[in-house]
This record gives sequence, structure tokens and C-alpha cells, in this order.
Amino acid sequence: MRKVIYLTVYLIALALGPVLAVLGLVMHFYAATAFGVIWFLVLLGKLLFAIKDGREFKALMDKYKQMNFGWYKATYPNHAHANGVSCHSCGGRRIHVRSLREHTYTREHFCTQCGTALYYSPEN
Repeated sequence: MRKVIYLTVYLIALALGPVLAVLGLVMHFYAATAFGVIWFLVLLGKLLFAIKDGREFKALMDKYKQMNFGWYKATYPNHAHANGVSCHSCGGRRIHVRSLREHTYTREHFCTQCGTALYYSPEN
């Protein structure tokens, strides 16, 4: 619901730019025209960047969901065994976990010896 309200307000604000530009032309108040055009272009640019960032975030989250422990075990069967997990890059056995933050709610399991990210798991 919050996103719908935010998007509605944003689209109304976006529509104000052309309205100001046309009114400025009709009333021969060219500063309002310039302001309306700039207003519209800035908000349109912000909207396009937000869409691009959303797509990048979705792709990143898809990567985190795909590269889970099951994926690691299937891809590197010699490095996921009964004694634990080892690094597929250097063979190191010291695997640590860190939170990735930035609203991903994901943990990265990585090798402390070489720094290679092995797989990801959701925070619970």
C-alpha cells in the first residue's frame, strides 16, 4: 500500500513539470517553462535510475538464492562432505559467515584464507 501511495505522488509530481512548462509558455512566463522542463527531466531521470537499481537488486538477490549450499554441494562435491565445507579455490577449511546487509537479509559463507565467496544463505 505504501508503494502505491509513493508511486501515485511521484507520478503526480512528474506530471507537474509539463503542466508548468505549458502554463509558462501560455502566460509568457518563461522562467516557469524552464523550471517545468527541468523539474520533469530530473524526476524522469530519478525514476529511470530507480528502475535500473531495482533490476540490479533483483538480479543480485536471484544470484544469492541460486548460489545456496545445495548448489555448492552439487557444483563442488569434493568440497562439501561430512566433516564440513572446504574452499573450492584453495582448499582452505576455515569458512566464516558474514551478513551482507543493505536490505538483502543474506549471509555470505567465505574462505578466510583466500577470501572466495563460496555460497549464500538467508538470515533467519
